Amino acid sequence: KDGESSYFRVNVWRDQAEHVSRSLHKGARCVVVGRLRSHSWETPEGQRRSAVEVDAEDEVHPQLLRHVDARFAETGADVVQGGVQLMNYHSNWYSVRNVLEYYFWFRSRLHFHAAQRFIPLGGNTVFVRTDLLRRAGGWDPDCLAEDCELGVRLSSAGARVAVAYDPELVTREETPATLGAFLKQRTRWNQGFLQVLRKGEWRRLPTARQRLLARYTLAMPFLQAFIGLLIPLSFATLVLANHAAQLVVPFGLFA
Repeated sequence: KDGESSYFRVNVWRDQAEHVSRSLHKGARCVVVGRLRSHSWETPEGQRRSAVEVDAEDEVHPQLLRHVDARFAETGADVVQGGVQLMNYHSNWYSVRNVLEYYFWFRSRLHFHAAQRFIPLGGNTVFVRTDLLRRAGGWDPDCLAEDCELGVRLSSAGARVAVAYDPELVTREETPATLGAFLKQRTRWNQGFLQVLRKGEWRRLPTARQRLLARYTLAMPFLQAFIGLLIPLSFATLVLANHAAQLVVPFGLFA
């Protein structure tokens, strides 16, 4: 027997609110992912009131769970990785890059990883069979990239992963609202990937090809830092070379 219904106010902000207003109507079924927030106040009559609200972070399609369940049944997979798409590509100068990164990662890259039997799971649309999750010990609470870490452990144990990507059923999110929040997010992710690399669970992957792919994927923060260092060095080398050329030409004319 179902219990009593609970009603919560859901707060949705910025571009996500505009998208919700266009795609949902009163009475429509949807799944909300977010943070619970409670607050109390006193009425003019002196009565104490309290309320619980949900600050929505993601818009989940109401048919997503059916789609994921079908993928489990079709493939016999142990894990199903769903899709996530950022929506506010026009919000700021870095959001277009972020939106495209998410699109190619979930639309293409994860299919490649699943085919190679090594996949760093990502996002909040990861579905794992309960018995397998319990045997694996669940998520690592001390890892900053716990979804990636779980994917590495399950891949090392031979788990079969299927990707369930449908552009109509992706979970919609937004890029961080400020550059500072974006940098904090990426710093946390990079630190998490390096944690997983140092933990060394990827060394248990059965083939050398899988281990090489894992090392490359998890060491990506080092590669990004190296490339970031090369860019200013390249400009500095270009400026110095140009300056040296200007010095050599007058000397040659004088000689």
